[in-house]
Amino acid sequence: MNLINHLKENLLGFSRIEVGEMLDENRSPIGYEAVVFDLKGFVLGGGMSSEREAAIKIAASEALERSLVRDLSGSPDKADFGFPEYATGCGFAYGFTRDGAQTRAICEAVERWVWTEWIENQKVLEEVAESPKSPFVKYLRQPFDKIRFFKKSVKLQDVPSEFSKIEVRIVLGYKDGGIFPGSEAWIVEGHPFSHASGEAFRHLRAAQSLSKREEATMDLPERRLLYFSENARVADAMISSCKEEAWLPAKLKILAEAPTNSANSYLFRAICEDHKSWHLGGVKRFAI
Repeated sequence: MNLINHLKENLLGFSRIEVGEMLDENRSPIGYEAVVFDLKGFVLGGGMSSEREAAIKIAASEALERSLVRDLSGSPDKADFGFPEYATGCGFAYGFTRDGAQTRAICEAVERWVWTEWIENQKVLEEVAESPKSPFVKYLRQPFDKIRFFKKSVKLQDVPSEFSKIEVRIVLGYKDGGIFPGSEAWIVEGHPFSHASGEAFRHLRAAQSLSKREEATMDLPERRLLYFSENARVADAMISSCKEEAWLPAKLKILAEAPTNSANSYLFRAICEDHKSWHLGGVKRFAI
């Protein structure tokens, strides 16, 4: 598939993709960052990877997913996909294979559910030691003063066997009194926290950009990110208060396939029961 042509055909307002190199201390390429822009220069999606083509694919998928979700949230079928109860993009996954999109949606649903159980319901997560396995992941973690790693293996009820156990991994990056989270979920154990490290890295850079804007121009997720960029101690207090050791299995409340603009693309949404939507709560809710 030619991704540029696919974006031109399926993404309204698409202008271009720009790809930049991420350089190590010797000025050698260690990774790539791709950004999708519209005709007015606004960012539609982004992606990072140690491989150039993978970064482009991630950015394109994010841009296409956001566009489809925005349209779906105003469609007559929106209730089938959890709107307006879950009025965010959480649990959506876009992909170029049906199985891949469905797998990522289910994994993200479990990932978001773990955040609810951890922060809202004060369940204990295992904190672990971890060392980066690749130069690219080392690069993503380098800006932080300190990093903490957590994981949870989750049992998922009433699903095919390949989804019955999902591992959620969370990275908390600390910088200048702030905290910057990232998370990921996989159907296999032992993944190296790479995606979660990338999310923490992106949150750090986004907060640095937000610090130059007026707060009145920000939406809730942006204001929440800015708040925790200065208040790691608040998040740490929430984590320290978690005492409940017993975790019940997760169970899907929603698993639905949404229409797309192309026969070669797929969109799924999955939401677990008891997940608290991320648009709820104020700026001091640690859900970023």
